[in-house]
Amino acid sequence: MTDTANMRTRIADELNRQPSEIIGSPSLSVGLVINREINSAIKHYESMRTSWSEVKDAVFGETTSGQRSYSLSTSNIRWLKIDSMKLEYNSSYINLKPITWSEMEERDRQITGSTGIPQNYVIYAKQVRMYPVPNASMTILMSYLERPLLTSLTGSFTGTGSQTPTSTASHNNRLGGWFDDGAALIRARAKAAVQIKYLRDGNATAEAALIAQGGGAFLSMVEKQAYEQLTDEIQDQLSTGRLKPYSI
Repeated sequence: MTDTANMRTRIADELNRQPSEIIGSPSLSVGLVINREINSAIKHYESMRTSWSEVKDAVFGETTSGQRSYSLSTSNIRWLKIDSMKLEYNSSYINLKPITWSEMEERDRQITGSTGIPQNYVIYAKQVRMYPVPNASMTILMSYLERPLLTSLTGSFTGTGSQTPTSTASHNNRLGGWFDDGAALIRARAKAAVQIKYLRDGNATAEAALIAQGGGAFLSMVEKQAYEQLTDEIQDQLSTGRLKPYSI
């Protein structure tokens, strides 16, 4: 598995630039703008369902008797989409069914003060609200699509052409699927963005404009090809190889 530092180094090499080289504003180095565009590329693709972005049965917390709502802001859950939620109670699992906020409000109006083993949940205002209100302590488990952690480059570079920052904070050098199976896609988009936004590369700008005219959301053909290859791999991983018949 590679990491953010290796990806920054490779992009700088492909651009034939030194990471410490100043580009545009006196406060912007090549390494800094590469890091910025790596983050932007990951943000662009973070909602893509991949094997590394799926988290199964993560412990969100514990219910408290009489407490209906639980804050997502105070947990370690970095979710983009909740796939399922369940409770672990008496060595068994209880699957919770999602409902809308209006349905939750209506049920609370109809049965005031109802407590028991929850059957439904809704996520609203960064909180998980359950119905009925829990009447015991139960472990809350969530399966979800995870929001990736972005990387920060706060230190200066050490040595000529080195991509090693003086700061050793872990957030300066992220690991994960976007730097492994998804590395070609992120690298291609980040590189094209640097060429267009900071190097004012006419060929790169023209290529992105041509793709946009055709309705594409890519910045380069290299990115488009990397995307198609990755989606093919993901489809192979997720596909069962069976077709489900249906009637019209």
